[in-house]
Amino acid sequence: MASEKVRMLSSAIQSFLFLVSLINTPKNNFLTTFQVLDIDSNWILDKNEFETLETLFLNGVRLENPENTTLKAYFFKEDGTGYLTYNTFLNFIDDLQDECLRAEYNEFCGDLDGISSL
Repeated sequence: MASEKVRMLSSAIQSFLFLVSLINTPKNNFLTTFQVLDIDSNWILDKNEFETLETLFLNGVRLENPENTTLKAYFFKEDGTGYLTYNTFLNFIDDLQDECLRAEYNEFCGDLDGISSL
């Protein structure tokens, strides 16, 4: 039971690190990386291609638990048969960045009526 919790925590940390690396990466880097991984040039990644993308953005660290994480289930369905288009991926990154900015604003300025002129 304890090893299952450690495995789940490890998977969550790896997903978190991947998401943090995504929101800190310029969009033009996504285009280049996506094109390199998109073997058949159809602007669609399958789950295996996406796992290569994860490895690249984690600076070559191979994921210890490559099973279906929440993020992979979101993009590729529970059974892994879905696909990820370039536009869907960019929209996901934009939404993620917006959510992070909103959370940060709400944490530090949530009770203010607007942004301070300071």
